[in-house]
Amino acid sequence: MKKITKSILAVIAAASVAALAFGEETADHHGKFYNKISSGIVNIHTDSGETEFAGIKDKASIDVLSGRVDAGITASFTLKQLTDSTDPSNPYNYFSLGNGNVDGFNLEDWYLEFRPLKNPNFFTIGFHDAIYFAGSYLPIAGANYANGNFGSDVVFVLRPIQGIRIAAGFDLTSLFGYKQDVVNQYPVVNFGADWTYGDLFSVGLAVRNPINASGTNDMGIGIGATFNATKDLAFSVGYSFNDADGIADIKGENLLTVGATANVAIVALSADFAAALPAEKVTSDREVYFAFDADATINEKVDAGLTFCAWIDTDNDSTNQFEITPYANFGLKNHKFGVAVDFNVEGEALTISFPVYWKVSF
Repeated sequence: MKKITKSILAVIAAASVAALAFGEETADHHGKFYNKISSGIVNIHTDSGETEFAGIKDKASIDVLSGRVDAGITASFTLKQLTDSTDPSNPYNYFSLGNGNVDGFNLEDWYLEFRPLKNPNFFTIGFHDAIYFAGSYLPIAGANYANGNFGSDVVFVLRPIQGIRIAAGFDLTSLFGYKQDVVNQYPVVNFGADWTYGDLFSVGLAVRNPINASGTNDMGIGIGATFNATKDLAFSVGYSFNDADGIADIKGENLLTVGATANVAIVALSADFAAALPAEKVTSDREVYFAFDADATINEKVDAGLTFCAWIDTDNDSTNQFEITPYANFGLKNHKFGVAVDFNVEGEALTISFPVYWKVSF
């Protein structure tokens, strides 16, 4: 908790200093805020007949934006019911208010960036700033793979001409050593660039930690591209080398991703694909992930759809996982509500839950 508090105070202090430094030129202040409360209600395990509380999560995010200074914090609080393996007769008998980054309070992200020059778009200094190229994103997973990020704890960004970003920086804590029991290690340096050509296409490259490649083999490389075939049809493709985090629970030395979105009348279609290879260097339980989503707009306030996801282990069919989720969303001014039923099949085990959420934003 002390570390989290210090991080929040650091953001506030740095934002205050930057705002004072450029106060005369940051009159156009505005902000964004949202708070989302979500829960799966209960998990029903049909194979064992057991039912457990699915947990509840409250996630809030605030961004303060101006012509020269931007800052933001995202934090969450999770309450979950955990298994007590020491009491088989009552396996779900206590709650967790804090368990690392999974349960309890979690500072998910924060950033600060300011633009000191008269032309604010030309040069940016960022702190804890994640900068992803577009091709690293999968629409249904709602995430980027880590090697699509060419930002850093401290990062310098140039935009020499419209559509081009060039960035380089370093991770602050790595100046004091980032890996135990490794003698020959250096600060973690990251760099990359992307080019976006209007609404037609975008390409990007990120290189993470290259100067430690020989000593710790921790260098990561990401390459990606997006292409808008029409205003209603878009594709993305990505490749990530040595990505420890992967995407959608797929990890390996080589990670390939493909994403697509399309609009057909009132229906928005999305598709994800990710695969790790070769098989002997896959570090996740499964090698392949794919997903499809169809979302129909009923009216301005209501939409409904269906999501299908699959995780495939090519060597062991019994560990394959399939998830089907019909859902509906309702909007009312600054409020949005959602309900769903989630059917999750892993091997021969079926788990049913009932996700709901309430999101308010302004």
